[in-house]
Amino acid sequence: AATLIQKSTGTKHLVRNGLYFGEPGTGKTTIVKEIAAALHLPYTVLTCDPSTEIFNLVGQILPSIGTDSKQLNLSDTLQMLDLPTLDDIHWDLAGSYYRLTGEKELPKAYDESECIELLIKKLYDYLGKAQKKDGDFMYVPSELVKALKYGYVCEIQEPANIRQPGVLTGLNNIMDINSGVITLPTGESFQRHPDAVVFYTTNLDLEGCRALNQSVISRCQIVKGIDIPDEDTMVQRVLFDTDADNKSFVKQCVRVAMHIKEDLKKNYITDGSCGVREVIDWVQATVILGDPIEAADCTIIPKATMDAEMQEHIKTNWIEVEDYEDPVIKKGKGKS
Repeated sequence: AATLIQKSTGTKHLVRNGLYFGEPGTGKTTIVKEIAAALHLPYTVLTCDPSTEIFNLVGQILPSIGTDSKQLNLSDTLQMLDLPTLDDIHWDLAGSYYRLTGEKELPKAYDESECIELLIKKLYDYLGKAQKKDGDFMYVPSELVKALKYGYVCEIQEPANIRQPGVLTGLNNIMDINSGVITLPTGESFQRHPDAVVFYTTNLDLEGCRALNQSVISRCQIVKGIDIPDEDTMVQRVLFDTDADNKSFVKQCVRVAMHIKEDLKKNYITDGSCGVREVIDWVQATVILGDPIEAADCTIIPKATMDAEMQEHIKTNWIEVEDYEDPVIKKGKGKS
């Protein structure tokens, strides 16, 4: 990916946006950090959650209204200005359009993203006037805005968790490589820096995840699913991230975890996770506690599932049946 991004510079079609998706712990964030390092660009990150709105992605707007300089949040501000929220736009597009424009008839093919852009413009117009009048608000740019302005690599984590489907489409203009222009509430406008790189990283099959809008995916030149690493790669990662130095022991734990993962899949158990992070937690806890079974009780077993019956099944069929080696080889004995 770094080679593709770098060698597209100077061509008619720049490669600057990407999407990596896959299970937790597969290394999506690590890959983006490595891309930033390979390109010799700063790395920054912005993490989404169900309540994330377009304003969180573009920047924090903290207006102070009245003599007590009380800071209002976004919902308070929209209510004060009688502007629709993103929920209003999603559930009542025609009514929201009327509140923003005064026009009762919704234009043909008008969608949520266009209405969101109009809402942003209305809010920014108000905040710009407030600033010119008496410095009534403070604008703090998001990590994404900094990346787009100065040419950083920005990772947008977990966009599939965002509750409102129209939020990411509000970034479509910004995400356009050659024509992306951002107007800030301060009145400043700037075009996207040619070196700025944006990667979405997300899980798509976990609880609370939603499918990404097709227009968002379309603006990503690189789209790739990241699979769980093979056994040797997992072993190397666990050795690197823990204080264990016995490769044979770590390999035991990795194989047990893969058996657990397969068992969860066969039994359609999807309320937990069993991957690289879980093995790392288990191995490090074993190094500290000295007992892999005791360590598993507070790491890999409950993280795999909250179902008590399945937890007991994992413990008796996969954890307790192993004859584990010492995770740390004592000085003078050498490494296995």
